[in-house]
Amino acid sequence: MSQDGGTQGRRIYIAVTSSGGSTPDEAADDLNESEFEALDWVEIKHAAPVPSFDVEQAMEQFEPVTGLAVPFKGVESMTGRELSFIRRKADAGQIAVQAAGDTDLYYPFKLVYRDAATGGNNTVKYSRALVRKAMEGQSEAGGAAIITTQLAFVQYPIKTDDAA
Repeated sequence: MSQDGGTQGRRIYIAVTSSGGSTPDEAADDLNESEFEALDWVEIKHAAPVPSFDVEQAMEQFEPVTGLAVPFKGVESMTGRELSFIRRKADAGQIAVQAAGDTDLYYPFKLVYRDAATGGNNTVKYSRALVRKAMEGQSEAGGAAIITTQLAFVQYPIKTDDAA
C-alpha cells in the first residue's frame, strides 16, 4: 500500500482546454503550483484504483572486493502508474484521458484527497504524465467494460494542504 493510504478517499482529474470540456490540455514543461491551479480540470470518474503520485526511492550499495558494502542513494521513480476505470461513454474525464493516450504529449493531473478536517481543506497533489494508449477489457464478472492505461509521471509532485 502506498503512503497515500490506498485508493479510498481520492479523486483524480486531468487538465482540459475549457471548463467542462473533454479535450486534454497539454503541458510541455514543468508547472508550478499557481500554474497548476489556473488550469481547468475534469474528474476521471469511476476510477479504481486511483493511482498514487508518490515518488519511489531505491537504495543501492557498492560492494568493494574488501571491506563493508557502501550504501548510496539510488534512482527515484514515479513512472508506470496504472489507471483503470469503468467505461462511461459520456464521461468527459474518461474521454480526455483516452484522447491523451493517443498522443506523445505530457498532460497535467491532479489528485485530491478527501482528508480535510471539518471546515478545513483537502490535500491536493499535482504532476504531469505521459499517458499510454488506453486498452479495453472486461471485468472479471464479465459485465462492465474496463478501460486501463498507464501514467508515466515526469514531474515531481507538488503538494498543497490548503486547496479550497
